[in-house]
Amino acid sequence: RMLELSTGNFRSDFEEVFASGLGVALEEVSASTRGQVLSGPDISFRSPSEAVAIARVSQTVQNRELPEGRSFEYLIEITLIDTVGGGWKADRVEILSGGEI
Repeated sequence: RMLELSTGNFRSDFEEVFASGLGVALEEVSASTRGQVLSGPDISFRSPSEAVAIARVSQTVQNRELPEGRSFEYLIEITLIDTVGGGWKADRVEILSGGEI
């Protein structure tokens, strides 16, 4: 699903991480994550085909060894590119601040 929502730099980075074995490692430890947008996104346009969204999000990660999970809160910046036929997609995702809560 992430590949459907991404393009450019973010898509390349995502594909590279999973090709290096992250997907297999996540399956081996039965890892799962869920997230929620806490505020935002606040969106500004750099051009008619590029926008930046900033949002505060929470994420909870669980696995076999940590069934109760750990929660994190982040301020993220997402650069979006209008791919015209494919709509707006994430080109870059950056964590501006955050940590465990």
